[in-house]
Amino acid sequence: MLCTNHLKIGKQFFILGLVYILPIILANIYYYDDYGRALLGYTHWYTTDGRPAAELLMRVFLQSRNMYDIFPLPIISGLLLLTFAFLLFIKFLNINDAKFLVVGLSILANPYFIEPLSYRFDSLIFLASISFSLFFIYPAAKKIRFFFGVICTVIVLALYQTSFNVLLCIATIPIYFEAKNNRNYNEVIKKLLSTLAELTTGLTVYVVWEKIIMKTITNDYHPSTITGSVVVKILSNFESYIIFVYNNTPNIILYIAVLYLLSVYSSFELMKRVKTCSILEKISIKLLAFFLPTMSLGCIV
Repeated sequence: MLCTNHLKIGKQFFILGLVYILPIILANIYYYDDYGRALLGYTHWYTTDGRPAAELLMRVFLQSRNMYDIFPLPIISGLLLLTFAFLLFIKFLNINDAKFLVVGLSILANPYFIEPLSYRFDSLIFLASISFSLFFIYPAAKKIRFFFGVICTVIVLALYQTSFNVLLCIATIPIYFEAKNNRNYNEVIKKLLSTLAELTTGLTVYVVWEKIIMKTITNDYHPSTITGSVVVKILSNFESYIIFVYNNTPNIILYIAVLYLLSVYSSFELMKRVKTCSILEKISIKLLAFFLPTMSLGCIV
């Protein structure tokens, strides 16, 4: 059950979120993709983008197969869903301190998140994908935990594929949570492996459904499943992102470097609490402590 403090934090999160999206609401402009949907009523999320959950969400939300403009209701509804997800998030972490709002707002108030929030229709879809990324760590019963994680993964991908990066970052938290509670080595590794199993199974289900069963062909302007060398593509993407960030906000590189070093330090401090019995276990835990924040750095772009 959510306590009074949790609900209070939730209200503060929603109000601050409203303040953040208020300029977008007041601007009241159409983004490029909005024109066709508002004028012709088409969806194309599934057929063009490979996002069946996005199409289903909007059809249920609007109670129609055709789109029509009811802005700003989609973005406000998305903020409500994200607020609920954030409440479950802090409940899982057993946090009722209002200072934790900074962490929650960092998810919403990402400067590169302003563009997707500016879409009159897709804003709800984007916020829903982030919300289900937060739902992923909800402590479901052991009997259904695996299926719950797989379903959340599939939904995130079927809403907006790029949000899988957010999901990967969020998925590291239960692993740190195990370490924080002074678990032994086997319990932490078991949590790591179960999380990887949920993510890879969900990703496989989505790819099989999209590429093999439905044979969806996405265009070059939208996210798609990698065909070819994964490592080469990741390095290529990372290089492109670094160049983009440096060209637009060169001073942020130092900030990112400091943030990364702090994250690695914090990761090592948490992983020190894991009870190990051999040198091999200690080495593997240290490698894990280095890998998780490094992976997250690559995913935040």
